[in-house]
Amino acid sequence: MRRHEIVGLHLRRRYRTTIRGKTAMSAADLLAGDFTAEQPNVKWCGEIAYLRVGRSWMFLATVIDLYSRRLIGYAMAEHMRADLVIDALRHAVAAPGGQVDGVIFHTDHGSVYVAAFRESLRRIRNPPLDGSYRVEHGQCRGRVLVRGLKRELPHGARWATPQRARLDVFGWISFYNNKRRHSTLGYQCPAAYENRTQPSTAMLALAA
Repeated sequence: MRRHEIVGLHLRRRYRTTIRGKTAMSAADLLAGDFTAEQPNVKWCGEIAYLRVGRSWMFLATVIDLYSRRLIGYAMAEHMRADLVIDALRHAVAAPGGQVDGVIFHTDHGSVYVAAFRESLRRIRNPPLDGSYRVEHGQCRGRVLVRGLKRELPHGARWATPQRARLDVFGWISFYNNKRRHSTLGYQCPAAYENRTQPSTAMLALAA
């Protein structure tokens, strides 16, 4: 790339999207910096992206499985309330047929996630998923995914209508799960990686 004067797309200076919740320390950092997993449905990571639509914003909540980096749940809305996170988690929980006992769901200290943990996760299943918050300036693989999404989506991550934004995001998620290669997966896409290492989850991966 250097030899041919090719550089990656740089995002504009981003807005501060994480507003620390008042009860952020109600959950510990259960991952302790280890963003790897031995099998699917052990560690999930959540992140929220701001998407420019017209003169306003849409919000995309994502859930990825740290085993294969597969995006297993997402939700889009024109608000950023706890229900946005809950909808993304419902989508993620449905992928393995609701069998998610012991899954750790790791997020930042944002007030939306704090509210979801405190008030709404028990609406998804009983007992709730194990909540985990990362340290204030820590990294999460979900953030890497969101940055990649904004770089790779059409229209420079800006849309005229919510409908166009939804269509483009849906198409990108299918591409990400089934075609986009990851160096950490031996340059395989998430679906191919799961197909090779966990054949029983292959159909779930391809459907997501």
